[in-house]
Amino acid sequence: MTVETQGGKTAVVSGIGEPVAEILIPYISEEFGPILRKHLPGLLHSIGEYLPKPFLTELAIEPSSPPENRQELLARTVDLLEELTAQTPLMLHVTGNTDNPIWETISDSNAKAVVLLERGKKGEDIELRELPGEAITAYTHGIFGEVDNDPELHSVITEDIGGNPSEFRRFLRDCVLSGALHPGTEKWEFKKEFLPAETPLKERWATLTKPAQFLASAVALAGELRADLAETLLEGDYFIASHKLLAAGFIIENAREGDLGYAPSPEIRKGIGDLLSTKESESVHRALAETYLAAEPGPGYMIAGAHHLELAGDPKAAFKSYFDAGTEFKKTHRYEKGETALSSAIRLLDFSPDTKTSITALKRLAICKKYLGDFEQAREAYYRALALAETTGDKQQAATILGDIGVTFFEGGDIQRAIELYERSLKLHREMANDKGELFDLVNLAGAYQADRDFERARAAYDKATPIADKLDNSLARCAITLNLAELDMSEGNLSEALPRILRAAAIARDNRYDQYLFEALLKLAELHRRQGKPTLAEKALSEASEIAVTLGKRAEAKVAIERAGQSRISGLLPDAAIAVAEANSMFRHLGKEEISRLLIETALLAAVTDEIPKIGLKIPHRPEAELSRDFIDALKAFRDNDSAAAKSALTGIFEKSKEINLEEIAVEASVLLSAIALRNEGIETALRELDAGDAVILGGNPYPRARLAETRAKYLMDAGETGAARSALSAAKAAYTELGNRAALDLVKELESRLETPSQATPGLEQLLPIIKALNSTLDTRELLSRIVDAVLETTSAERGLLFIVEGRALDLIIARNAGGKELSLEETKYSHGLVEQVLETQKPHLSDSVAEDGELSSRKSVIDLDLSMALCVPIIGRDGKPRGIIYADSRIGRGSFDRQTLEVLTALADQAAVALHNAERFDAIRFERDRMARELAGRFGEGSIIGETPQIQQLRERLAALAAQDISVLIPGETGTGKDLVARSIHAESTRKEKPFIAVNCAALPETLLESELFGHERGAFTGADKRHIGKFEQADGGVI
Repeated sequence: MTVETQGGKTAVVSGIGEPVAEILIPYISEEFGPILRKHLPGLLHSIGEYLPKPFLTELAIEPSSPPENRQELLARTVDLLEELTAQTPLMLHVTGNTDNPIWETISDSNAKAVVLLERGKKGEDIELRELPGEAITAYTHGIFGEVDNDPELHSVITEDIGGNPSEFRRFLRDCVLSGALHPGTEKWEFKKEFLPAETPLKERWATLTKPAQFLASAVALAGELRADLAETLLEGDYFIASHKLLAAGFIIENAREGDLGYAPSPEIRKGIGDLLSTKESESVHRALAETYLAAEPGPGYMIAGAHHLELAGDPKAAFKSYFDAGTEFKKTHRYEKGETALSSAIRLLDFSPDTKTSITALKRLAICKKYLGDFEQAREAYYRALALAETTGDKQQAATILGDIGVTFFEGGDIQRAIELYERSLKLHREMANDKGELFDLVNLAGAYQADRDFERARAAYDKATPIADKLDNSLARCAITLNLAELDMSEGNLSEALPRILRAAAIARDNRYDQYLFEALLKLAELHRRQGKPTLAEKALSEASEIAVTLGKRAEAKVAIERAGQSRISGLLPDAAIAVAEANSMFRHLGKEEISRLLIETALLAAVTDEIPKIGLKIPHRPEAELSRDFIDALKAFRDNDSAAAKSALTGIFEKSKEINLEEIAVEASVLLSAIALRNEGIETALRELDAGDAVILGGNPYPRARLAETRAKYLMDAGETGAARSALSAAKAAYTELGNRAALDLVKELESRLETPSQATPGLEQLLPIIKALNSTLDTRELLSRIVDAVLETTSAERGLLFIVEGRALDLIIARNAGGKELSLEETKYSHGLVEQVLETQKPHLSDSVAEDGELSSRKSVIDLDLSMALCVPIIGRDGKPRGIIYADSRIGRGSFDRQTLEVLTALADQAAVALHNAERFDAIRFERDRMARELAGRFGEGSIIGETPQIQQLRERLAALAAQDISVLIPGETGTGKDLVARSIHAESTRKEKPFIAVNCAALPETLLESELFGHERGAFTGADKRHIGKFEQADGGVI
């Protein structure tokens, strides 16, 4: 398996061509499928984008809960590799990003995996001798098959060859060229004596000049060295020394990102420790450190210099360089690199010049970890800093750090713990009369109250903070207070008051170059304009925020994606909204609980207007808006699964809770669903009251939820025939959607308007459906009911033909076929679109095609072409158990029929009523059959024909009958007419194990020969002339019983 890195990303499998992939991927799926399906779902959030798409498609894996931190990610990866390699050893060839901790973790684990690093961590390759021998043997066998004298070949590899993969392959190639590895009669053979002899390394080293030895040492200890740095290191001796080393094979050219550089040969990398004394190594490391630190300024070279200072035995200077590099990375928002540098500085904390510097290093490391979303590790660093501050008696520092720790709890979602720490910090700052500390504690405390929805205490805290900010002339605090007050106004629906505050905060941030606050202000401005129905202004603010987000990191980019999802959704660009949600999901590791909550809200709102029920792979934070969004998605699923009772119960609670925490859009979507349930079960008046309740929730004139309610209200009123009220509701929806620029919704509104202008007799509505439903419910005869369904289909659609299919077991049978004139069509000769019927049966979703020629799914079907169909409509009949009971089908050729959305809605409602009527008719048939059976059985056991008498002959007969009844055998009862054969048979049945099943008596003598087969075995509709319905034969009636 090749592991390559490009642009900082790792491709786990690369370079697999299409033909090879077609063979390899199914093989991997078959061999390792159970293991991969067990472990990969929890890793897909982290590595899914780097795996080949055909690979994931073959395995059919869906993401599950992602790892919460890097340690859990490493642990899950190791678990996967250990289980995989227990079955088959792996060789991982790593060509870049070799300092990633995953490779070291894998090597230290129990996984049977050979990790071949092109460049090892800290300039050292992992040697093969340290790795499982069986994996190395498996690798050589993969090239040559089984090799004679395998142990000796393995010994040479582990003793003489380093971990560089290209050297490993070169060695095997040289073995073949020298004849040491050659094909024998049955398998390859290895003979060590044929290997070319080499001069010992120390002897060749001694022939080098001092500058050449120094350069070779520097390249070996650095792992790789750019040519310009090598020239600085040796000055005038560089060209001759580098040429000599290249010719002798001590170093090799290594161009990275267009810059010429050098890397040590595996031999010199492995043997440099034996060639240099400790003092000589330290001298080279110091020279390298000075070269790196004197080169072009930049934190990257600072880290390299710090590394060599540490190896040169100067930990104090190393600490300073690590500290300076980490500080520089933090300033430029490169938090991952800052974390790496500062973690190294903390490792050398004992060599810090003073406690103040140590505290600063720990605080800066905590900030990097906080921005990376690792709040637990951030707190750990802060607590270490707090301990140092308390040890030295620095109360000012201790109070500030308490507030910083509170921030990590706040952003991690533990609001109460954050409030507790802010209050402790505030108390200390007030005791020390530290106005600046008190100011920021009040701002933090107000923000926590605000997140806890205690708006009164939040405003009180802001009121206390404002005069202190003015007194200190602290623009940063004024910016934070102003922006937070704007957010508070928005939470309460006061958008007009929030706008000037946001603009003022943005101006302060822009004047003082507070990028983080300017970003937050622009993001808040975009949200406000979105809620005001001003998409152009919202997009302008979001675009500027997006530009700043690039400099702030992934967390800011995820916030932009979440807001963009909301803008796309209300503009009707649902695919764009789904892409934005997916983009934010991909950056979950960088999100705090507030951002995750906002992402869940947007996911729920998007699900409400699409057909997709999302799978939530994120860990749900303990925040009311996050839990409410999850509950809404669950309720939406129950609604679409037709579990009205569960959906109504959940949605009622969601609606009330949404009102409490001002989640108006969730509340409105809940009211829309509740109205649909009410319309189905209680009627239009209750449905309209649910929509009115949704209207009452909307704060600040948000046009999108108002448009959703108006559109839904218009549909209900149209179906009820209240055209005036419907027209008014459509006008309100149209105005709102026009303001939002939602073209998709406007198209739907225009379609509804056109329906209002069409005479009612042209397109059937509720008035036409009600008598049809009444007719269906007025009969319990199954045959009559099926006939009425087809009549209703023809009447509703004005189609040329109407067909009805019923599910019998696993088969779908055509039961009735009738033309527009009411004439019955031959079931055997009737042709229809089999593909359309099968599609609707499988998907359980209706299909309408008002122009078959333009329907990509139907136009190419042979049956459609042969029939010259112009329009077709197919609707499933779904039973109470959610399974299909039948199919309603109608079609027409050119010039006949009403096939539009309203007709589809009417037929869908008709199908729902037909399912209920069919269920009732079948239950009635079953009850009637059971009644007749019980009547016959009771008559047999207790009627006039019961065996009576106490004579010895009668008692002997009863005993014989009891013995027969206990056996599962056929019984022949001969006798003359009138001697009681039927009575004896009923007595045996009444005492047998089949007594709960039917007893069917057949008078064969009374059956004409022509009807014998039909009566005994039954027949299907149309089996012969006069067979107008299905007849169940006596044997089928007696199934499980006696005939």
